Amino acid sequence: MSHTVKRQSQLVDRAIIEKAVSRIDGAKVLGVGTVKMYSSSATGLRVQLPGWKYPLVIEEATGELKFDTYKGQWGDEKYLQDLQQGYPIELAKSIHEPQGHKITELPLENGDIRVTIKVGGGYAVDGGDSPGPSAGGYGVAGPGGE
Repeated sequence: MSHTVKRQSQLVDRAIIEKAVSRIDGAKVLGVGTVKMYSSSATGLRVQLPGWKYPLVIEEATGELKFDTYKGQWGDEKYLQDLQQGYPIELAKSIHEPQGHKITELPLENGDIRVTIKVGGGYAVDGGDSPGPSAGGYGVAGPGGE
């Protein structure tokens, strides 16, 4: 019986994936290769998450994730959620920081991260309190974030 889970994601840019992985203590990108899991194999970008028996495998062309945590017994899926939460933040940084925009992050009590991007003229684009790691209602705030 296969334990391998396949899940669609937006994780498709290796440089951004590497930055998102660096946000997680103890995680590391292992490079492209094949992972032999409990009852299947997967080939793609391998990411070792803390405490996971088998690395996460990301198919970069499609963003498909393949992993086997045996319902959490072989790895805490919180680290996968952290990776999926960090990816859009790192993507925003890669787009906005080269333009001189300032990005701030504010961790919220519920585990979300409020991201604010300050653009020219003192205005900010605010990521809001999204219910999921990559959902987003963006709004524009005036000078001072109001």
